[in-house]
Amino acid sequence: MTDPIDPHTPPDPIDFSPLDPARDAARWDRAIAGVVARATATRRPGVMRELSRSGVVVFAVAAAAAAAMWFGRRPGAAAATTRDPVVEWTRWASGEDVDPLSLIDSGGVR
Repeated sequence: MTDPIDPHTPPDPIDFSPLDPARDAARWDRAIAGVVARATATRRPGVMRELSRSGVVVFAVAAAAAAAMWFGRRPGAAAATTRDPVVEWTRWASGEDVDPLSLIDSGGVR
């Protein structure tokens, strides 16, 4: 406690020992063991784990579809249906009736 006459006297130290959780070692060890047991208990997989699992499946399906499309195409089939992109976009810009898919496909392989 500070001296009312001399305010520069340091106060008595505060005893924090009642707040020390390790003062009762057995109780402290039981508390730690309980926390560890709850943390390591079997629990549901997290959302990120489920997304990563399904992401692998989705990637594999997409890769298989891309491979099937790549190896399943016929050479020359695209050349027969490909139109000149300049002509298609010019027809669209001038207000003619143009198939929207032909505009999307106009950037195809020549």
